[in-house]
Order: sequence, then C-alpha cells, then structure tokens
Amino acid sequence: MNTGAPASATGVRPWHALLLGLTAATIGGCHALTEIVLVIDTDMEVPADVAQFVVTVEGATEMYMPPGVDLTIAGNLPATLGLVPATDGSDAPLSVTVGAYAQEGPRVLTQTARTRFVPNERRMLRMVLSVACLPVTCDPDQTCQNGACVPIDQPLSAWTGSVPDRPARPPIFPVVGRSVWASGWHSAATEGTTLYAWGENSEGQLGTGNTQNGRIRRAVMKVQGPMSVGLGQKHSCICDGRGQAYCWGLNRDGELGLGNTSSHTLPTAVPGVNDCMQIAGGDLHTCAIRNGGTVSCWGKNSSGQVGQTAGASVLAPVSVPGLAGITQLGGGDGYTCALRDDKMVLCWGYNNSGQLGDGTMVSHPIPALVTGLDDVAEIAVGRTHACARKTSGTVWCWGGGSSGQLGNGTTTFFAVTPVLVTGLTDAVQVVAGHAHSCALSKSTGVFCWGVNNLGQLGVGATADSSNVPVRVPDLFEVTSLAGGSEHNCARHTDTVVSCWGANDVNQLGDGTTTNRKTPVTVAGF
Repeated sequence: MNTGAPASATGVRPWHALLLGLTAATIGGCHALTEIVLVIDTDMEVPADVAQFVVTVEGATEMYMPPGVDLTIAGNLPATLGLVPATDGSDAPLSVTVGAYAQEGPRVLTQTARTRFVPNERRMLRMVLSVACLPVTCDPDQTCQNGACVPIDQPLSAWTGSVPDRPARPPIFPVVGRSVWASGWHSAATEGTTLYAWGENSEGQLGTGNTQNGRIRRAVMKVQGPMSVGLGQKHSCICDGRGQAYCWGLNRDGELGLGNTSSHTLPTAVPGVNDCMQIAGGDLHTCAIRNGGTVSCWGKNSSGQVGQTAGASVLAPVSVPGLAGITQLGGGDGYTCALRDDKMVLCWGYNNSGQLGDGTMVSHPIPALVTGLDDVAEIAVGRTHACARKTSGTVWCWGGGSSGQLGNGTTTFFAVTPVLVTGLTDAVQVVAGHAHSCALSKSTGVFCWGVNNLGQLGVGATADSSNVPVRVPDLFEVTSLAGGSEHNCARHTDTVVSCWGANDVNQLGDGTTTNRKTPVTVAGF
C-alpha cells in the first residue's frame, strides 16, 4: 500500500507504516528507536461486517494521507501499523482514529485514542473495534471500548514483538427459543447481543440508518440484547432487556407506534411501552405482550386487527380488551392471533379466508377462540393462514389453503377451523409465510409445504407445490426456523444461518439476488 508519503531515513514513513498484517519478526526489524506499533482488530466478521479500516493520525508534525486497510484484500487480522515521530526520540503527542466501514453503507464504528510517544522506546497501542459499541454514544472526550465509554487518553502497552490474540466471536444466545427471524422480504438473526438483518430495506426496516438493501448481514444500530424480535412486512421491532419496545422501518399506518406516520431508518423507542415481554409484527400493524400478559397493538386497523372497532389507523399503542395471560403473539395480513397460558388460541381482525379459525368468515375486532383447538405450545401466523403446534408434536392449520399451505393433502380454498397437517408427529417449531408453511421435526429435520414457485420448499425444484409436508434435503442440526413471505431461514448448531426461496431483494443474505431452490449460507455467520 502506498500512502504517498516519502520514506524516512530509517525506512519507515513518518506517522504511517507499511506493516499491514506483517509478522512480529518483521515489525521487530524496524530500526526506529521511538515507535508505536498500532494493532487494529475487531470482533466483527470480516469482510461481511467490516471490509475496511481507515486510519487517521494527527500530531504536531506534517500529516500524510491516512492509510486505508482494505480487509477484502489484505485479509488477515490483526492489522499492524508502525508509527514514528518525525524526529526519533521525541515524546510528541498524537491522536489516532480508526474507522470501520462495511462493504456498502456508511461507517460502522469509530474508535479514537490520544497518547504520546515514549522517547527511545517501542510501545503498543491496541485498538479493538467491538460490536458491543454499535449502540453506544460517548462524550467528545471519551471513546467506546468493548461496549463502555472510556477516556480518550490511552496508556501504551509494552511491545513484546508479538501481536495479542484475536478477540473471540460472540456466542449465540437464543431469544425466546429462536435465534433467526423472517417476515416480508427481510430476515434477522442474533450473534452475541447484536441483532443482524439483511434483505429488503426500502423503508429502513433493517435498522442501519439508510435504505440500501442488505446483500449480506448488517448490524442493527442503536440496540443490543433483544429479549424479543418481531418483524413485520416492512418494519421491525424488538423488546430490549429492560422491556423497552423499539420499532423502525415503514410507518405509513403508525406501525411503529410513535403517534405519527414518519418512517425511521434507525430503532426508535415506542413511547409508553417499557414493560414489553414479546412483540410481533403483522403486515402493517404491531402487537406487544405487556407485563402481566395483557396486549397492546398499534398500526393499520382496517379490519380490527389492533383489537379496536375497524376504522382509521391507530398511531399509538392501545390495549386489546379482554386479553390476559397471553404468552405468544403473531401478526398476519390484517389479523392477529394470541396464545394464552391455558394453551388456547384466540384470533381477531380480517377473516375473508377463515384465518380467525372460529368457524366463520366474519371479520371482528374482538379476540375469539379458535374452534376445537387446545393444548397448543406455539402459533405461527402467515398472510391468510395460521398454524399451531400442539404439545404432542402435531401441527394444525386453518385459513387460506389454495396452494396447499394447510398441509392436509388438499388445496381447499379455505378452512374455517383447524385441520391436521399430514405426517408430523414430533414438531418442535412451526412457521408460516404468504402461502407456505414449515416445521422443524425433532427427529427428521425440516419439512415444508405449500407453494413452491420460488423454491420456498427447499427441495431443489420449483415446479410443483405440495399439499403435504416434504423434507428439505441436507438441512441438518437446525435449532431455529423462520418463515418470510416467500423464503425461509434456519439456524444450525454451529451458528451458521442458511436460507432458501425468493431472493429478489437479498432476503437470503448470500450477496446475490438469485432465487435458491435449496438452502444457501448467509454471509457472515
């Protein structure tokens, strides 16, 4: 790399060195007696999360063009830069700023250190840009290290001739039993306390501060440690560890709950919802379980999906009457379902295809029990159909079924009460998309059924839909399953995330827009 600066008499350019990723022996071979070895590293994934470091050094002497460390080419970390004063033996002060940039989009992180040379000694300044700093904002005289603000004035360490070990990748902490989510045409997954998202971002639903689609995973800014994740069609929400709800993305109908219709590209706190236990995004509405098992909803209310008389959109959270002891929520296209602590399911809102499961096709804003369904462990809500997994491991679905998404061996236009999905007896998770469904079997892997025009079933072909579950081949050791509008994602025991189906807006996260008939790995995991 050529910084454009002339070489010094010692062979090391003043303030900037050419020691990108070189060995300790090479560094030790420098002739400068006064030197700071700058060691740059990150616990984020390279190059998926961070593709370039840009280093700026300011001091009392002449400033040359700052070097950029292109990690897509230079590759190995840690990166090392040798810094020397213009006059050997000087104790001149200097300030070092390292900016981390993704392959696309704005700067991800910045860290600054202010220090000074130690005359006639070689010292080390280690700067680790940590994913834990993504939601942190520090005062001007501070910088973020490992998620905490510390003084910008930094001491130097002794240089031993060897770079320190790289920081460990964060572990995976499941959130309410899941570590991957999908809805609409975007997806999300956690790593450590960081939530990552990819796919469509036309309304800022990825939470990255812009509206550029995420070809590969992008860290959601300003929030850490989600306790619940709920994705809508073009918006996203979480409950954080303190119970505060945050939403971002499209807000045309008030689905962000902010009291207005202004969309946001960054997570924004939902006023008044600071006891959030679980949150779910529908098509254009959102609902959250509050402390004590009550429910609040907001957003589009054309069919009573927020639990109020059908009419104008509801821009701020309102309580859904008559609900208590709720343990899980799911939102669809104009309707909502809830699982109660007595293992019964209630639904309300739009009912043109029997998606409320109450034996009618009459829409209503009042939560009503799904007919003939009990002993339910989990619910999954799709566009016009819903499914429930019983504690026994069987799966039952109801609502629209013209593409076989009910899984009972028919393509009936609708089922107004639940029907048994054929052949599943040990399901441990279930998800629903626009016109397909999937379940994770405890013993035999992942099964999908319904429409397959874009590879939603993951069977290696797009010719035929299936009205009974078919196994997704070569998909092993899955711990978490997610269903989007026309795609699915799975988390594996080795933390890898794979997705399949539609990919026109990068919802599979593999860096392409090619639809996939079989699972492909999401870059960065």
